[in-house]
Amino acid sequence: MRKIYILDFDGTLGDSRGLILRTMMDTFDALGIDRPTEEACVNTIGLPLADCFVVVAGLTAAQGERCAEVYRRIFHDNNVPGSVPPFEGVVETIRTLHQQGHTLAVATSRKPFLVTGGEIVGIEDSSSTISCRVNQYDDVFVWGASQTVVQVFEMKCG
Repeated sequence: MRKIYILDFDGTLGDSRGLILRTMMDTFDALGIDRPTEEACVNTIGLPLADCFVVVAGLTAAQGERCAEVYRRIFHDNNVPGSVPPFEGVVETIRTLHQQGHTLAVATSRKPFLVTGGEIVGIEDSSSTISCRVNQYDDVFVWGASQTVVQVFEMKCG
């Protein structure tokens, strides 16, 4: 039986902790804010971005929003190929599922993931790949989608 797998990228497929921490620290440096500990920053991963800065550095909501803006700009520069390595076993698992004919979807805010992610795991056929926005920051990229799956995703997302 063919299945559809929808996977989150950050922290599930890719180990983004180092990139997130480096970008947070670069943000504090860029704005002249004292750096909190890495452990304190790690404890905020998963919160809305502005809230991470409010919680970890004791900032106001407006200052948190400013940090989030700067973070996004720095993240764009820091997020180069290879900056988020896949967790052990991920590449092999995705290749196997794809070869078995399953549909794979990845939810991520990483716009270049569609190309680089496919290259990383060896999925080169993009003819049946779709992308749709699911919220302000995140898209879902789907490899190996049937026409029915594409129509469902387009109805739900777009």
